[in-house]
Amino acid sequence: MKENDGRITPIDVLLVEDSPGDVVLTRESFRAANRAIHLHVASDGVEAMAFVRQEGKYAYAPRPDFILLDLNLPKMDGREVLALIKGDDDLRSIPIIILTTSEAEVDILRAYELHANCYLSKPVKLEAFEAMVKSISDFWLSSDRSHVKRVERRHSRLTDSISVAYDFTKDSILRSAHAYWRSKRDGRNMPRRQDIEPTEIPRLLPNIQITEMVDGGKRIRYRLAGSAIVEAYGSELKGKYFDEIFTGERLKFVEDNYRVMCERMRPVLVVNRYHSARNVELVCHRLIMPLSEDGETVNQCLTAMSFQFPGNAKHWMGQWSENSPEFDLAMSHCEAIEIGGDA
Repeated sequence: MKENDGRITPIDVLLVEDSPGDVVLTRESFRAANRAIHLHVASDGVEAMAFVRQEGKYAYAPRPDFILLDLNLPKMDGREVLALIKGDDDLRSIPIIILTTSEAEVDILRAYELHANCYLSKPVKLEAFEAMVKSISDFWLSSDRSHVKRVERRHSRLTDSISVAYDFTKDSILRSAHAYWRSKRDGRNMPRRQDIEPTEIPRLLPNIQITEMVDGGKRIRYRLAGSAIVEAYGSELKGKYFDEIFTGERLKFVEDNYRVMCERMRPVLVVNRYHSARNVELVCHRLIMPLSEDGETVNQCLTAMSFQFPGNAKHWMGQWSENSPEFDLAMSHCEAIEIGGDA
């Protein structure tokens, strides 16, 4: 909810849904969850595209802060709508949650291939539907958690029914680092820095970094960076501050990831995709795990990083950490990880 001099500024949400019953249910659920939300409705894919492109009768329509998109739509289905929006440089930054009855794996995978931000299966029971809408409102549309919202928009886990784009438990580096971090908790919320001994995980050392929160978390400094990380960045990092490496929107995104981790006091999974001038990709997966002396305040972080080079991308290693157009913020996401349920 946004307020200006006591006045509430509407949050514009576009619901693309052809079922009148589901429209009424969604509208009432949002009304109960957040009175600032202004719900706009498009009943088919063609109408949805006219709305976001501000065409015809929608020439003066507001730009949606958020889109809820059904897959099975008349005239133009949700998959095509998703592809068109995410393929448009002017529209791709609008967060899109797929809200549909389909639980088919092929639909889930295709949605993420097209860069959907989340995939939700419509609950059958009224109470579950209302709870889901409240989760959407709380996690994505509340102003008091705006910096959390900004990064958790990217493939967040809002409820148990959301599928995420990357399963870190299938990544040998991140899975092993997470298991090590959990083993050092010893019943506490988080391990202490003194509990972490990098030499105990020699196989992971090239992909491990340790950072510390300085000045009450206002700045973040590298304490340790493994050889694989240094090679990927193209420079030594030890002793440097984040604001000496990153600037602008990139710095804000990186700092926001750490704020989410500090607020939640649990690991955060971050996935970044980078595009080179030759249109090849580097994908970085990192798991940021909090460390705390008192179990309440995060002082340092243990981070594991793994890299994928789709296609022939190794020739431009060392460029991806620089502040350049190769970094694609729209194709990045952050997700807080549940501690108890992960293998």
